[in-house]
Amino acid sequence: MESQKSEGAYPVLHTQSGKPYIAIPATSEIPIYLTELYESDAPASAHILGSIPEVYNHLISIPHPYTIDDATWWISLQRTGKSNLPLQALRAGSPDENGEFIGSVSLMPASSETLEKMKEKGVQRADLADGECELGYWLPPGWRGRGIMRGAVKALLEWGGSVGVKGVVIRVLEENRGSRGVVEGMSGWRRCEGEDGWVDWPESKGGGRKRLWVWRWEG
Repeated sequence: MESQKSEGAYPVLHTQSGKPYIAIPATSEIPIYLTELYESDAPASAHILGSIPEVYNHLISIPHPYTIDDATWWISLQRTGKSNLPLQALRAGSPDENGEFIGSVSLMPASSETLEKMKEKGVQRADLADGECELGYWLPPGWRGRGIMRGAVKALLEWGGSVGVKGVVIRVLEENRGSRGVVEGMSGWRRCEGEDGWVDWPESKGGGRKRLWVWRWEG
């Protein structure tokens, strides 16, 4: 692997084929990396988001059922550069296509094509100013408890700041203690109770009206 000159705790490196990645500190015995999404990630993405309720039930924007066509569409959109910032895939073992796709941590800017499509479909998203992004993440139960997501969020925020991100907001289900725990107690985050809100959850994921808690990252 070849390194790119980069300041900070989480330098951007490059594989021999030129793909950027960041090594994520965690207690996992298998190395974890933050990379771009690859076309080959579609089957693993469809499996996780389509068959693991501990993941898809907490994600309002992911349709259920979730198919290989859904995953292929999403990855194709990401690779156009018109949606989330490019480093957004969590991978185990290797930062290239040989690595196992295990989850996602992403920054969605105000100008995201995906954000506009979600609004058209009536999915409520955060109100973002220019330069702001909405943070989102998910990880299957088998990879939790190893500090992966907290390390990934720290790395993503550092990298995001280096490419012009001026602010970050995250909205988490009140009942989703695991996701809340990633940012709760992490320095740089401020709880914004005044921005909390309610959302009608999809019937395919249990329905009901659920509360979203909001944090803003101030660096």
